[in-house]
Amino acid sequence: MHFVNAVAGTLTLNGTIISDVVIEADLTAIVTNASRRDRAVQDALNTSSFPGATFELIEPIDLGSVPADGEPFAANAVGALTINGVTQPIEIPLEGQVSGELVVVVGSVDITFADWDVAVPTSPAVVSVEDHGPLELQLIFTRS
Repeated sequence: MHFVNAVAGTLTLNGTIISDVVIEADLTAIVTNASRRDRAVQDALNTSSFPGATFELIEPIDLGSVPADGEPFAANAVGALTINGVTQPIEIPLEGQVSGELVVVVGSVDITFADWDVAVPTSPAVVSVEDHGPLELQLIFTRS
C-alpha cells in the first residue's frame, strides 16, 4: 500500500535537537496494487469516520552532534500515533540525512492493528491477512 501526495508535516531541527514533529496522513488516499482491495482497506481503517492519521513527537530527539551535509544519522522517534480515532504511544527507529536544504527521514516499525481498533481487512480475493504489519515512512522536509 502507498499514499499518493497525501502526507504533510513539520519538523524543527535546532542544532542537535529535533523537536515539534507533527505528521498528518490522509488515509483515504491509500491505494493498493489491486483496486478491488482498496475498499476493504478503507473499511478496515474506518476512514469514513476517521480519514486521517497523525504522528506527534512527544520526546525531543538529540542527535548528539550537528549533522553535516550528507552525513547519515540514526535515532528513535518516541511519539503518539493516532489511527481510527485511537492514540497509542509508539517508538519508530529512524535513519536520516541532511542534504542541502532537505532533511530526509526513513523508518519502519511493526504495528498490531488491534492496538488502534483496526479490524483485519477482509476481501473475497484474499485468503488471509495478518493481524499486524509494517508501518513504513519516507519523509522529505524542506528547510525554511
